[in-house]
Amino acid sequence: MKKYTVLVALTFLALTSQLSYAQSTTAKITSSDCKIAFGDSSAHESCNLVAAVAIGDASCQIMATCADADGYPNPTNQTIPYTSVTSLKNCDGWLEVGTCP
Repeated sequence: MKKYTVLVALTFLALTSQLSYAQSTTAKITSSDCKIAFGDSSAHESCNLVAAVAIGDASCQIMATCADADGYPNPTNQTIPYTSVTSLKNCDGWLEVGTCP
């Protein structure tokens, strides 16, 4: 009986953790989430955020004005997965994910 109780408890824990994970990965993002993620990127140091808009369930459109190498402002935008927004960089006035080309 003790083994059965432990087995039921472990099964319950496994199912509830899977349900919790499924809920957290399917939650819709908001424009506020996109704006906060942009603030965590290195691009925010040299770009002025114009707008951050949630697109669908998991993407963001980031519109910003970024300084190029000469300091001139360049309007730029990217529509990327929400999970990539914190990886945005200012690459000579253009928003890029990851390293600059």
